[in-house]
Amino acid sequence: MEVRKIAIDNSTLSVLAVGVALFVLAFGAFTHLSGRIDSLDAKFDARIDRLDAKIEKVSSELNAKIDRVDAKIDAVNARLDRLFELIASQGRRES
Repeated sequence: MEVRKIAIDNSTLSVLAVGVALFVLAFGAFTHLSGRIDSLDAKFDARIDRLDAKIEKVSSELNAKIDRVDAKIDAVNARLDRLFELIASQGRRES
């Protein structure tokens, strides 16, 4: 096997150096942006968790209020049923 030497002139070296420098800059920028994206993602996750907790709290409070209103409606309906029974029994007595 024969090994050949490759002759590289200065302009080729300059182009390679610029290419390597651009790659390093691009990689550095990508690494920075990747870190920034991770940071923003963590902030969004924290905010989403807080909003989920608030929504859950409001939902449970609303459900409790709905249950109280339902109980009041049931009590009023029971009173009305009793009133209608009394009216009906009075009507039967008078007949």
